[in-house]
This record gives sequence, structure tokens and C-alpha cells, in this order.
Amino acid sequence: MRNFSMSALFSPLKNGSDKTSNTTPTCLIKSTTNLSSFINAGCLHFFNIFNDYRTVICGTQTFTFTRANNDANCFVVKEKTPTGNTTVKMDIENVEFKIKRIYPESGIKEILLEGVAANNSIIPYRQWDVQVKSLAAGAISDAWAVKTTSHIESPRYVILCFQVEKFDNLKKDPTYFDHINITNIKLSLNAESFPTERMRLNFGNNDYNEAHFRYTEFQSSYLNCSEKRPLLDYNVFKERTLFVIDCSRRDENERPSTVDVRLEIEAAQGFPENTKAYCIIIHDCIMEYLPLDNIVNNLKA
Repeated sequence: MRNFSMSALFSPLKNGSDKTSNTTPTCLIKSTTNLSSFINAGCLHFFNIFNDYRTVICGTQTFTFTRANNDANCFVVKEKTPTGNTTVKMDIENVEFKIKRIYPESGIKEILLEGVAANNSIIPYRQWDVQVKSLAAGAISDAWAVKTTSHIESPRYVILCFQVEKFDNLKKDPTYFDHINITNIKLSLNAESFPTERMRLNFGNNDYNEAHFRYTEFQSSYLNCSEKRPLLDYNVFKERTLFVIDCSRRDENERPSTVDVRLEIEAAQGFPENTKAYCIIIHDCIMEYLPLDNIVNNLKA
């Protein structure tokens, strides 16, 4: 079994309006950016609401775990079989879910019950939205119109990564990302571009300082702390490359009703066959929770 095999058993996962599709790259990126050194594993890898919202929630929480179509991403076959074909299936007999329960004293309990009686809780958090695209083999550039979103869900960070023939492939380890000789990546949010200058990367000459620097800065910026503990050093980063773009410092005075998210990708060589691009958009999200009615709404305006 490979690392993060449990994340490949279920897709998608849902808790209220917090939904995680393509669970493997999402959980892998959270670990690779070393967010897991500050937060516990488990639900925090799947549902980001538990990382951002630290206030006690009163009411019923419903979690939906949808079984993945196959288990090919849970294993790596290293030895050849006589027929050359290997099929793997995992049977789940039992799932145990552990959650801390809080028993407040009477004074605090009264305050919590007042919140329940109001039947309206506003829960802000940051959602990780995954978009996937197959790149045309042999092309050296790609213009990707990722999505159009509302202002409130405008991207704060965008993380881009690539994999070549790793998805649903028992012979390849899907926990590795490929740099595919990327030379430049530009993110456009309407008329704004990030970064403002070309990256000028050259993985063939081991010149990817800017990409690694942006990766190391992400942890402290995302968690709003001064400590930096990047998991990948400069050499290992080449085998697990993540392209991080910080767009969290935009001018908030300009509030367009919609935001067009576009990516321009350039490479020194043609994209390999069966290359998938994963775009992780991290954006603000506001969830309205009505505990008495057990209703969850995602506020987009």
C-alpha cells in the first residue's frame, strides 16, 4: 500500500457545504505543504472547516463518505506478474469515527444553548476547490479557463501540480508530482495577473528557486505565523513539485460581481502523454448553519 492510501478509498467527501473531491491530491498537498505539522490528521485533511473554525458547534453534523470507483490509487505494484495484469480490490468491513465531545459547565452551557435557540450560526472558513484538466500531448503551452466564481469565493491561493500516467495506474505512485519542465505559470483574475513578472524556471539546469521559494512561503502566509517548516528541501522539491501562487493581497476596494480564473502554462518541452493538471483554488467560504432545522446553506453573495 502506498502513502495516503486511505484518502483514495473515498471520493467525494462532504460535510455540510464543505465538500472534498479528488481527495488524494488535496490531502497530499496539505501534507506536502506541511500544514499537518500544525494540525492533527484525520478530518482536518479532508474537511478544512475543522482547521479554520475553532468555535464549538452545537447541533448535528452529517458526514457523507462516497466510496471511490476503484482502489487502483491505493496500491503500487512493484513486481511483475506472469500475465502482466494485476487487479486489486480492498474491502472495508468497518469504519470508526472518533470525535472529541465537550461537556461544558452550566454557565457556558447556557450561552451555547442561547446560540442554538437563535437558530442561525455563521461559520467562515477556507475551502479547497479542486479542478482537473488533461493537457494536450506535445503542446508546450496551455491556456486554461479554470472557472468563474463570485467575489466572496475569489481565490486567496492557487496551487498547481502535474502528474504523468499516475492516476488509476498500479505501476506508478500517485503521491509524486511531476515538474514536466515548466518554465512559467501565470494566474489571471479578471485583469490582475500573478505573479507580475515571468517565473523563468529551468528544471533541466536545476534552476527553480522561485517555485521553491513560493512553496516555502505558503505555510507561514496561510497559517498567519512566522514559523516556517517546509517539508521539501530544494532537491526533493524537484520530485514533488508544487507551484504556489499567493493572490491573498489583492485590492479589496475593487469588488467585481464575478471573477474569471485563468491559467497560462508554459513548458520547455512538449507535455508528456496522459498528463493531468490539478488546480487547487483556496478561497473564502461562509456557511450558514441552522441547528434547529439541521439546514446548511453556502452563502455566495
